[in-house]
Amino acid sequence: MLHEAQTVPEPRPEVVREARNVPFIRFSLPARSEDGFALVFASYTCGNLCAYGCLILLTEADGVWRVVDKHLAWIS
Repeated sequence: MLHEAQTVPEPRPEVVREARNVPFIRFSLPARSEDGFALVFASYTCGNLCAYGCLILLTEADGVWRVVDKHLAWIS
């Protein structure tokens, strides 16, 4: 069972305008399962029509998180 995920607020419009040509990466807060997995959404933006988003599945063992799988969700 996944715990309730929280969303990250959208950036203020003035911040987006100033950062149009500056590459940046965003990560959601993790949705964690009781059996040691977590799901995170990540997006990378590098300019107009230069971006993608993906889902990342992580697992935790001995206090270390490792990527299990990635799935491309969208691309522009």
